[in-house]
Amino acid sequence: MVTKKTRPQTPQPFSIPKASAADLRGRQSVRVSFKLSPNCIDAITILGAHLRLKPKSLFDHIVQKRETLEAVAASVKNANLKDVPRLVKAYVISRDAVFALDDVAQASKMPRDALVEASVMQLMPLIQKEQTRHHARKALLLKMERHLKNGRKLFDEMREELGPNDPMCDQMKNVMASYERAFATMTAFVGKGKNIEDFDAEI
Repeated sequence: MVTKKTRPQTPQPFSIPKASAADLRGRQSVRVSFKLSPNCIDAITILGAHLRLKPKSLFDHIVQKRETLEAVAASVKNANLKDVPRLVKAYVISRDAVFALDDVAQASKMPRDALVEASVMQLMPLIQKEQTRHHARKALLLKMERHLKNGRKLFDEMREELGPNDPMCDQMKNVMASYERAFATMTAFVGKGKNIEDFDAEI
């Protein structure tokens, strides 16, 4: 029995969801100045250096949940912030983050700068955790340095007893070269974290 061949279905055209003009404007970056305490500015810098969290991403995180931002505003609305020394600091953040901060600050009848400061202070536990990790890294780096010195000594003994062209020396040379590069990279990484050592992360 001969059957008719079924026609292949015509593929449906692929469509990309269209973003509205408002959505695109909201994602635009704008440069905004805040009056913040030196401790708050240092906290933003440390979060960026240790958690690779750029200011734009940090502010987007702060305003991500409206109820959380409102709770932060309620907790500090009556706090006396006038005596805290402040510095003007500009950050590039999304337009949506600016709108959210302005909206909650106005609704809570508090300065926007105070809302930013209080929101950043909520992230202090992250810095405290990173401080602990930094001190652990320093201690482990010292152990690694001692281990590396022993490796250098062993490599010297190999070359002295076997000669520099021995296959075993060739392999050890490669091992030590990799170890030296890794140690240099780790030393530089720990060195960049020095700014967190004396930072006061107490809430």
